[in-house]
Amino acid sequence: MSKSKEIVSYHPNANGNGVFRPCIEQVSASGEKQTRQFKTDDMARVLDFDVTPAAPKDGPLFHWEPPGQFPSRHVGLRGKFLFYFDCMDVEFSGGQPTYRDQPVG
Repeated sequence: MSKSKEIVSYHPNANGNGVFRPCIEQVSASGEKQTRQFKTDDMARVLDFDVTPAAPKDGPLFHWEPPGQFPSRHVGLRGKFLFYFDCMDVEFSGGQPTYRDQPVG
């Protein structure tokens, strides 16, 4: 039985504006790689390292994006990755975020 693993990776945004979008790289037991889009349910599957302290809660953050804009984004820290979402794509129920669309960066 062959087993594959999935890892978070990033690729440049298609419009070439310097923003990188997360994706999932699937690696088979034979070493064959395939890349797919990051989906909203992938957020719950990104694991933190055993030796790291608990991540801070998700929340809004202003940051720079090309071409010189400072939009408010919802940020989630998972593992060693920061995921940026459009604030309109995040809903809270019971204190936990629910993501309606994939990350923008």
